[in-house]
Amino acid sequence: MNKKHKYMQADRFIEKYKWPIIVVSVLITLFFALWLPRLDIDPNIDAMIPEHLDARANTDRINELFGSSDMMVVLYRTDNVLNPATLTRIEKTVNRIRQVKGVDRTNSLFDAKDIRGDDGAMIVSPAVEQIPKDPERLESLRKRLTGNEMVYGKLLSPDYRMTAVFISLNKNAE
Repeated sequence: MNKKHKYMQADRFIEKYKWPIIVVSVLITLFFALWLPRLDIDPNIDAMIPEHLDARANTDRINELFGSSDMMVVLYRTDNVLNPATLTRIEKTVNRIRQVKGVDRTNSLFDAKDIRGDDGAMIVSPAVEQIPKDPERLESLRKRLTGNEMVYGKLLSPDYRMTAVFISLNKNAE
């Protein structure tokens, strides 16, 4: 009975002061909304780790040796990524991206390796050595990419409709 009485008092209070409550709520919301343009968000996880920790020093050292962990991904989506015109467009884009100041490396169909064994020897070649011009070579490329674990399902979707270009950036990226 005591709880019910408290709820009834709260109901009467809200009913009696509903407009002041609404006005105060709107004013508080507007006050905080005015600060939104000045809000600065730093998505860098490294900024959240104190500089005096060994983990931060180790991460900084790894980034110096192997490049930054900042990545960007470009996705291509089309009816058939292995279409020669699409492959040409992707290759030109990747070549342009490599020239941008601050790009350490790219990983695309044109950067990935095709590693296979032949008579006990390891053969390493580009996943896409050249863009096929005829249907037979296109089918050969499709089969080779399908069998490449580093490409199929990672850089190239199983339905051949999407491909990714991973871009590693350093601290001087534009």
